[in-house]
Amino acid sequence: MNKFTKKQWFNGIDISKDTIDVALLHEQSPENFKEKQFNNNLQGFDAMQDWMIKQKVSVAESMFS
Repeated sequence: MNKFTKKQWFNGIDISKDTIDVALLHEQSPENFKEKQFNNNLQGFDAMQDWMIKQKVSVAESMFS
């Protein structure tokens, strides 16, 4: 079994003292680039996770930078 999975999601995350900025790009629809900002606290992190789930981001098929 191949332990490497083809990456389909490219996720940029920038963490600062006050915010978490996230940008998502899927290889099959790069024109649908999505970005969102969250508070840098536990509630913001939970909101970020919920948003990424709604976007159907697969962690196994993601590259984070």
